[in-house]
Amino acid sequence: MQTDRQPAANSHICPLCPYVGQTADDVLKHICKAAPKKAGDKRYKCTYPNCSYQGRRKSALKTHIIYRHRPAKERPFPCPKCSLRCINRFYLEKHVDRVHRNLKPFHCEHCSRSFSSATDLRNNTYTHTGEKPFRCPSVSTDALRKQALRSTLLINTLKNRKVC
Repeated sequence: MQTDRQPAANSHICPLCPYVGQTADDVLKHICKAAPKKAGDKRYKCTYPNCSYQGRRKSALKTHIIYRHRPAKERPFPCPKCSLRCINRFYLEKHVDRVHRNLKPFHCEHCSRSFSSATDLRNNTYTHTGEKPFRCPSVSTDALRKQALRSTLLINTLKNRKVC
């Protein structure tokens, strides 16, 4: 229940926005689903039945539909070493390099490890620098990954029966 009026004495207010819930669980569900997203963040939604995919870009939605809902034979670029079929030559080359040739072009400057993706390198770098890029706006909790922050919010809310 969201309202512009003053909240009732027994209502619960989201610490991130004007949302007002009747219970702490309402606010928790709101935080876990709505609050972390920015307005317009994931505006491209899959229209296939029983699919909840949402993407930030139209091209991401198109890729999702091709890989998840269309037959593999519609992907014109087959891998010569396995049964994977890709939607474009770039994805195929990346797949072959990283899976079959085991190339790891991303090297950590802090240790001797190498990674096949920039995301894996970034997450490894956080372990060396101690940086925790995801911060809870209502308490002084930081996390390496967004999912870990959401889990902390959930645990604190259920434990204290209030929003942290």
